[in-house]
Amino acid sequence: MRKAAVLIVVVLAVSFTCVAVAADFPNLVGTWEGKSIVHHRIHGFQPKWAEKVSMVVVEQQDRLFSGYFQRIKKDGTVLKHEFSGIIMKGEKQALLAWHILEGITLMDIESGDRLTNYAAIHAAKHAFVTMTEYTRVK
Repeated sequence: MRKAAVLIVVVLAVSFTCVAVAADFPNLVGTWEGKSIVHHRIHGFQPKWAEKVSMVVVEQQDRLFSGYFQRIKKDGTVLKHEFSGIIMKGEKQALLAWHILEGITLMDIESGDRLTNYAAIHAAKHAFVTMTEYTRVK
């Protein structure tokens, strides 16, 4: 009887340990579209910086993911910036590093279909801060 009780305790302990290690990370892969507000070093306040802002997460492995931001400016110019990201502990925020510009983005993961990015880019004449609210479209 005692051996059976010890065995049950060991099995339960192993089960709970496995559950704690196997975290369920939000799946961010897909296309997200949103609206931005921006303050740019040269252009000043830009309540509607781009006609269309999108973020595409191309791949994800556990906490790590990568993709690109794309903006189509009012004059038709397409800006595309690649990034790498990591989902932070608690699975409610992520940190993104831009590949081409020097900057960092903090992202709130509000739900499976809503994200908000806060970016501070300090690339000389292109320095800006922005907030973008995204909704998943694909």
